[in-house]
Amino acid sequence: MKKFYVLFIGILFCSFLNAQQVARDKVIVEIATGCWCPYCPGAAMGADDLVANGHDVAIIEYHNGDPYANTASNYRNGSYYNVSGYPTAKFDGTLTVVGGSNTQSMYPQYLPRYNQRIAVNSSFTIDVQGVTYGLIDFEANITVEKVSTSSASNIKLHLVLTESNIEYNWQGMSELNFVERLMTPNHLGTSIDFSGGNTQQVILNFNLEDDWVYENCEVVVFMQNNTTKEILQGTKLSLMDFVPAYDYDAAIIDISNVPEDNCSGTIAPIVTLRNNADSDLVQIDFNYYANEGTVETYSWTGNIAFLETEEVELPAVNFTLAENNTVVVYTTNPNGNPDQYPANDTITQSFGEEMLTSSPVKLILRLDNHPEETTWEVRDFDDQIIYSGGPYSQAGQNINETFDIATPGCYTFSLYDSGGNGLGIPGFYMLYYGSSSVIMQGTTFGYQVSTQFQVEWVGIEETVTEESMEIYPNPFNNFTKISFNLADSKKVSLDVFNIIGEIVYSVNERYYEPGNHTIQLEGGNLSNGIYLIKLSLGDRILTEKVTVNK
Repeated sequence: MKKFYVLFIGILFCSFLNAQQVARDKVIVEIATGCWCPYCPGAAMGADDLVANGHDVAIIEYHNGDPYANTASNYRNGSYYNVSGYPTAKFDGTLTVVGGSNTQSMYPQYLPRYNQRIAVNSSFTIDVQGVTYGLIDFEANITVEKVSTSSASNIKLHLVLTESNIEYNWQGMSELNFVERLMTPNHLGTSIDFSGGNTQQVILNFNLEDDWVYENCEVVVFMQNNTTKEILQGTKLSLMDFVPAYDYDAAIIDISNVPEDNCSGTIAPIVTLRNNADSDLVQIDFNYYANEGTVETYSWTGNIAFLETEEVELPAVNFTLAENNTVVVYTTNPNGNPDQYPANDTITQSFGEEMLTSSPVKLILRLDNHPEETTWEVRDFDDQIIYSGGPYSQAGQNINETFDIATPGCYTFSLYDSGGNGLGIPGFYMLYYGSSSVIMQGTTFGYQVSTQFQVEWVGIEETVTEESMEIYPNPFNNFTKISFNLADSKKVSLDVFNIIGEIVYSVNERYYEPGNHTIQLEGGNLSNGIYLIKLSLGDRILTEKVTVNK
C-alpha cells in the first residue's frame, strides 16, 4: 500500500509539472538552401505548403552560395548545424530532413516532423511587442518567462528577420520566401539566464535595407538550448504589426516622373506619401526645388490612415539646366505639427542633361513574364503623345519600334509597369539612335522610368572652324553677350531659333574687322526655354545652345 501511495503522489507531481507547461506557439523550421541547388525547390514548396495549410510554423531559409547568403546564414548552415547537404530542414533544431526535389513538394516529409514537434509542450513563453520609428528603425520588446521547471541550460534568444515574395528566377521557380535577412544582435544570439528570476526582458533593435519590402517581412523569435540545439519555444510577428512610435510622422517613399535626362528645363515630380503615424494624415506641405533654385511649396489635403499611401502630383517648376541636375522634395507640418521623425521627410533624385540625337530614334523592348503590365509612350514638346504601345499579351516577346521624328525639339519617352517592379528577368529595354548610341537602357525601375532627348536641329549646318564663339551668361535672364573672334574681315549675321526651328531673333548681316567682337542678345521678348544661336562668319557657321530662365 505504501508503494502505491508513493507511486500515486509521483504521478500527481508529474501531472502538476506538465500542467504548468504551455503549448508550443510555433514550430521553427530552418532550411539550408541555395539558388544554385537543383533539389532545393522541393524544400521551398514544402515550406510554403506548411504555411498554406495553416500549420503553426515559422519558416527561416538560410541561403548559401548565392546573393542572399550572409554571415548569419553561413554560420547556421555551417559551424552551428554542420549540414551534410542541401537542402536540409531542421524542425526545432532536433528533427532533420536531408534532401529535396526539383519538382515535388517536400510537404509529405515535413508534416510528420511538424506534428511530432507541435505536440511537445514548452516550459517557456515568449511575448513580442514591436515598435517602429518611421518604418526605418524597429524595436522589439521581448518578454520571456519560465513557467515550468526545465533542465535546459546555455539558452540563447534569437531574433531573425525574414523576407518573402522576392522575385528571383531560380531552378524553375520565380520567387523566394522566408529568406533570412538578418539576425540581431548577431548570429550568436542573446544569452538568457533565469537564475535571477523567471521573467527576463530583452530589447533588440534593427533597421531595414532600402530594397527590403517591409510588408513582406516577419520577425521570428526563438529560444534555443545551445548545447543540445533544441529550440524550446518560438513565435513570429509581421512587421505590419509593429505599432508606430509617433503621432505625426509622414514619409516620402518614392519619387517618379523625373526623366533620367532633361532638355525642357521643367520638372513636375510625382511623390508617394505614406502615413507612418498613429493619427490619420489630413494635411501636409510639400517643399521642392531643382538645382538650388527657388523653393516651391504645395499644400496637400486629404486623408491617409496608418501605413496607407497616396501619390501626389506636384506642380511643374522651372530650373536652369546643368550637366548634372538634382531635384529635392521634403515635407513639413503634418496635420499642422512638427514631424516627429524627420529622417524620412526628404527624397532626392539626380538626373542629367539631355542627349542630342538624330532621327529616327529606336526602341528595343523585351517583355517579362507579365506583359500585360507594360506600356510606353513618346510625347513631343507640346506634351502630346505621338507614339505609344502596350499592354501586351505574349511573355518574353521582343518589341522593336522606330520613331521617325521630323520636327526638332525636346521629346519625352516613358516606360510604365503597372505591377510596380519594372521588367523582371528576362525583360529589358533600350532606347537608342543611329547604329548603337544608347539614350537609356535597363531592367527594373518600379512603376515608371522616363527620359528626355533633344532631336537635333534640321537644316542648320554646323562646321568646325578656327573661329570661336563664347556666350556669357548662359543661362540668362534679360540679356547675354555673344563674343567671337575673326582672323580677317567677314560678313557676320546672327539668328536665334526656338525649339521648333523658327527664327525668333536676328541681327542683320554686316562687315566686321579682324579681332574680338561682342553682340548683345536681348531676352526681353523671349520666353523661358532653350534656343539655338547660329552665328554666320562669312561662309563659316558656329552654333551654340542657350537657355532663357526668367
